[in-house]
Amino acid sequence: MGGGDASGSDGPEQEVKRAAAAAYNYEGDARWAEYWSNVLVPPHLASRPDVVDHFKRKFYQRYIDRDLVVEPMSSTGSPQPSGPEVLKQMYHAPVTASYHQSAWAKIGRIVNPYIHRYAPFLNTPISAAQRWWFR
Repeated sequence: MGGGDASGSDGPEQEVKRAAAAAYNYEGDARWAEYWSNVLVPPHLASRPDVVDHFKRKFYQRYIDRDLVVEPMSSTGSPQPSGPEVLKQMYHAPVTASYHQSAWAKIGRIVNPYIHRYAPFLNTPISAAQRWWFR
């Protein structure tokens, strides 16, 4: 009996918590801007309201009310583009772009001299791939 009462009170309580999370002034909280800028979401998903709302609830749970239950995002939304454009988009996302560019620049500084010396025939394919990737 006690288990039934507890689960029954969780429903309305969580509804109130979800309503409070939805009504929260995220734009007025500087922590939200920092939190959102550090969330790694592909650009095609970052503009979807359901995705933004999900991360707002996660923020609310983390900083305001730890008792709020945040359900996992469903994967039944719009189909994600497949292929190389999703990974490439992550490399160009504002949050990660500078990190990836500096990491690849460092790799290039280390590897390119060896390629020039020992495998010069790879210069053209590698530079073509780099031009395509970083365009």
